[in-house]
Amino acid sequence: MAKKQSKQGKQKKHLQKRKERDQKRTQQKLERIRTPKQQHQEIKKQLAQLNSLGEQLMARLPEDVRKKIERNIEILRGLEAEYAQEMERKRATNAALEKDGHMTLHEKVDAAIRANMKDNEDPFAELPPAENVVLAEKVD
Repeated sequence: MAKKQSKQGKQKKHLQKRKERDQKRTQQKLERIRTPKQQHQEIKKQLAQLNSLGEQLMARLPEDVRKKIERNIEILRGLEAEYAQEMERKRATNAALEKDGHMTLHEKVDAAIRANMKDNEDPFAELPPAENVVLAEKVD
Protein backbone atom coordinates (compact mmCIF):
# COMPACT_ATOMS: atom_id res chain seq x y z
CA MET A 1 0.00 0.00 0.00
CA ALA A 2 2.91 2.34 0.71
CA LYS A 3 4.15 1.76 -2.83
CA LYS A 4 0.73 2.68 -4.22
CA GLN A 5 0.66 5.95 -2.24
CA SER A 6 4.23 6.71 -3.31
CA LYS A 7 3.30 6.14 -6.95
CA GLN A 8 0.21 8.36 -6.60
CA GLY A 9 2.36 11.09 -4.97
CA LYS A 10 4.81 10.96 -7.88
CA GLN A 11 1.95 11.20 -10.36
CA LYS A 12 0.53 14.24 -8.54
CA LYS A 13 3.93 15.94 -8.57
CA HIS A 14 4.35 15.12 -12.23
CA LEU A 15 0.87 16.50 -13.04
CA GLN A 16 1.56 19.63 -10.97
CA LYS A 17 4.85 20.26 -12.81
CA ARG A 18 3.14 19.67 -16.14
CA LYS A 19 0.37 22.10 -15.22
CA GLU A 20 2.92 24.75 -14.20
CA ARG A 21 4.87 24.18 -17.42
CA ASP A 22 1.67 24.53 -19.48
CA GLN A 23 0.71 27.72 -17.65
CA LYS A 24 4.16 29.15 -18.29
CA ARG A 25 3.94 28.31 -22.00
CA THR A 26 0.48 29.86 -22.21
CA GLN A 27 1.75 33.02 -20.54
CA GLN A 28 4.67 33.20 -22.97
CA LYS A 29 2.29 32.83 -25.92
CA LEU A 30 0.09 35.59 -24.57
CA GLU A 31 3.10 37.86 -24.19
CA ARG A 32 4.09 37.20 -27.81
CA ILE A 33 0.64 38.11 -29.12
CA ARG A 34 0.18 41.29 -27.15
CA THR A 35 -1.60 43.89 -29.17
CA PRO A 36 0.44 46.63 -30.82
CA LYS A 37 -1.54 49.16 -28.79
CA GLN A 38 -0.34 47.56 -25.54
CA GLN A 39 3.23 47.49 -26.82
CA HIS A 40 2.96 51.14 -27.86
CA GLN A 41 1.66 52.11 -24.42
CA GLU A 42 4.49 50.25 -22.70
CA ILE A 43 7.09 51.89 -24.94
CA LYS A 44 5.59 55.33 -24.28
CA LYS A 45 5.75 54.68 -20.53
CA GLN A 46 9.39 53.56 -20.75
CA LEU A 47 10.26 56.54 -22.92
CA ALA A 48 8.67 58.91 -20.41
CA GLN A 49 10.76 57.34 -17.65
CA LEU A 50 13.93 57.70 -19.72
CA ASN A 51 13.13 61.31 -20.57
CA SER A 52 12.61 62.08 -16.90
CA LEU A 53 15.92 60.47 -16.04
CA GLY A 54 17.62 62.35 -18.87
CA GLU A 55 16.25 65.67 -17.65
CA GLN A 56 17.53 64.95 -14.15
CA LEU A 57 20.99 64.15 -15.48
CA MET A 58 21.01 67.24 -17.72
CA ALA A 59 20.13 69.44 -14.73
CA ARG A 60 23.26 68.23 -12.93
CA LEU A 61 25.63 69.05 -15.81
CA PRO A 62 27.60 72.29 -16.08
CA GLU A 63 26.03 74.92 -18.37
CA ASP A 64 28.65 74.67 -21.15
CA VAL A 65 28.35 70.89 -21.34
CA ARG A 66 24.56 71.13 -21.37
CA LYS A 67 24.65 73.63 -24.28
CA LYS A 68 26.98 71.36 -26.28
CA ILE A 69 24.68 68.39 -25.71
CA GLU A 70 21.63 70.41 -26.74
CA ARG A 71 23.45 71.56 -29.90
CA ASN A 72 24.39 67.95 -30.69
CA ILE A 73 20.76 66.91 -30.20
CA GLU A 74 19.65 69.59 -32.68
CA ILE A 75 22.23 68.36 -35.19
CA LEU A 76 21.11 64.76 -34.74
CA ARG A 77 17.46 65.74 -35.23
CA GLY A 78 18.41 67.53 -38.44
CA LEU A 79 20.34 64.49 -39.66
CA GLU A 80 17.42 62.26 -38.76
CA ALA A 81 15.05 64.46 -40.80
CA GLU A 82 17.51 64.47 -43.71
CA TYR A 83 17.76 60.68 -43.53
CA ALA A 84 13.96 60.35 -43.53
CA GLN A 85 13.73 62.56 -46.63
CA GLU A 86 16.45 60.57 -48.37
CA MET A 87 14.75 57.27 -47.57
CA GLU A 88 11.41 58.61 -48.83
CA ARG A 89 13.10 59.74 -52.06
CA LYS A 90 14.63 56.27 -52.46
CA ARG A 91 11.28 54.57 -51.82
CA ALA A 92 9.61 56.82 -54.41
CA THR A 93 12.36 56.14 -56.96
CA ASN A 94 12.16 52.41 -56.32
CA ALA A 95 8.36 52.44 -56.66
CA ALA A 96 8.61 54.40 -59.92
CA LEU A 97 11.17 51.96 -61.32
CA GLU A 98 8.99 48.98 -60.34
CA LYS A 99 5.97 50.70 -61.89
CA ASP A 100 7.94 50.93 -65.14
CA GLY A 101 8.57 47.18 -64.96
CA HIS A 102 12.11 47.14 -63.57
CA MET A 103 12.10 44.48 -60.85
CA THR A 104 15.67 43.30 -60.33
CA LEU A 105 18.44 45.43 -58.91
CA HIS A 106 20.35 45.18 -62.19
CA GLU A 107 17.34 46.43 -64.19
CA LYS A 108 16.76 49.28 -61.75
CA VAL A 109 20.39 50.41 -61.85
CA ASP A 110 20.47 50.29 -65.66
CA ALA A 111 17.23 52.28 -65.87
CA ALA A 112 18.51 54.87 -63.38
CA ILE A 113 21.76 55.26 -65.34
CA ARG A 114 19.85 55.67 -68.62
CA ALA A 115 17.56 58.26 -67.02
CA ASN A 116 20.58 60.12 -65.65
CA MET A 117 22.28 60.05 -69.06
CA LYS A 118 19.13 61.55 -70.64
CA ASP A 119 19.16 64.33 -68.07
CA ASN A 120 22.85 65.03 -68.74
CA GLU A 121 23.25 64.81 -72.51
CA ASP A 122 27.03 65.10 -72.30
CA PRO A 123 28.38 63.86 -68.95
CA PHE A 124 31.79 65.33 -69.80
CA ALA A 125 30.48 68.82 -70.64
CA GLU A 126 31.63 70.20 -67.30
CA LEU A 127 35.25 69.19 -67.89
CA PRO A 128 37.66 71.89 -69.12
CA PRO A 129 38.81 71.74 -72.74
CA ALA A 130 41.82 69.49 -73.33
CA GLU A 131 44.06 72.39 -74.44
CA ASN A 132 43.72 73.98 -70.98
CA VAL A 133 44.87 70.82 -69.19
CA VAL A 134 48.52 70.75 -68.17
CA LEU A 135 50.04 67.35 -67.54
CA ALA A 136 52.57 66.98 -64.76
CA GLU A 137 56.08 66.28 -65.89
CA LYS A 138 57.83 63.16 -64.79
CA VAL A 139 60.36 63.84 -62.07
CA ASP A 140 63.25 61.41 -61.58
